[in-house]
Amino acid sequence: MMARVNKALGCVAACLGLVTLALTPAYAQYGNEEAVGLSAGIRGGLLIPDTALSGKPNIQGGLFFRYGLMPKLQAELGLGYGRLTTEDNAIILDSTQPAPAPGDDVNLQYRRDPNRLVEYGTDMALIDFRLVYSPFAYETWNPYIYGGIGWDRFDVADETPRRGSFSGIGSTAYIPLGVGTQKKLSDSWGLELGLGYNIGFHEQLDEDPVGGNDNFWTLSIALVTGSLGVKPPMQERVAPPMPPKPKPRPITKPRPMPEPEPEVEMPLPEFDRVFFSLNTTDLSSDAKDVLEQVSIALQQDLSLLLSIHGHADDLGPGAYNLKLSQRRAQMVKDYLTSNGVSAWRLGIRAFGEAHPIASNDTEDGRAQNRRVELKPMR
Repeated sequence: MMARVNKALGCVAACLGLVTLALTPAYAQYGNEEAVGLSAGIRGGLLIPDTALSGKPNIQGGLFFRYGLMPKLQAELGLGYGRLTTEDNAIILDSTQPAPAPGDDVNLQYRRDPNRLVEYGTDMALIDFRLVYSPFAYETWNPYIYGGIGWDRFDVADETPRRGSFSGIGSTAYIPLGVGTQKKLSDSWGLELGLGYNIGFHEQLDEDPVGGNDNFWTLSIALVTGSLGVKPPMQERVAPPMPPKPKPRPITKPRPMPEPEPEVEMPLPEFDRVFFSLNTTDLSSDAKDVLEQVSIALQQDLSLLLSIHGHADDLGPGAYNLKLSQRRAQMVKDYLTSNGVSAWRLGIRAFGEAHPIASNDTEDGRAQNRRVELKPMR
């Protein structure tokens, strides 16, 4: 009994310690600086009892919903079903007791049959709330740990005399703890594998009222869609190295040349601004039309270079808006390079909310400030 209590307390302490690390600013260099959005999924797998009786794996599964609270930390609400299956010696009527006289009110005595095992099952409706912490950010993998609190509505399906006055139907709290990893399949779909240990607060889930509280393991696979955990920060592309300088040619006496006609410097073209919706880097159809014209102009005049300036409105923290403007400028650069413009001809700068062209006090003004400006030069 004390060993189970110590193990439960140790798991709770480990969960609290990991959540504390998630809230500590010293670990902010890992992962993305933004909280992820809403995601949902369906999971299924095995439920393995950890009780006083020997157990058999059985099914478990359900739905879950997650939402980002802060960078690296998500809240999850889960709804599911599991079946806990155990084995024990069969309980039979004790044939050695004297037969009661007709009309006598006696308590029948039962005993275990050492020669026969019986399988007992318990149906469980599970609901839990978890905090999911992702300590690291990889390009396609997202490892995580979790801890929380849950509620179990259970029904011991197989009745035996051992139950005594307990009806077999009840509710209890439990603590879900575990680890897992998420594999990115696409921008909006992912596959998860998870291993969990659930600490119970009831001792008759397995039909046996002794032996301490009944716990269980879960081994699951899940399909999730929506915002897929943390993402690695976008890296700046490096321009290719300049070609080596040609070897100098032998000096020869130049022939007299006529004076060249003065070169007329061509004026630089002017490009329209590219505007963005609130808190996004997606290119609208109007924005793509503008960038198509810019691509044609750059391919026709190979002497042109382009400086791409990203801007944002003043909604949200300044540091977040600066990164958002950087990502908008990078999105425009990526679109131009996909249309055949050499990446070394394109430079990007991020200004955040520092240079508005309209008032941020109105929606129309903020819409004009969520922009990317295209500055041609030679």
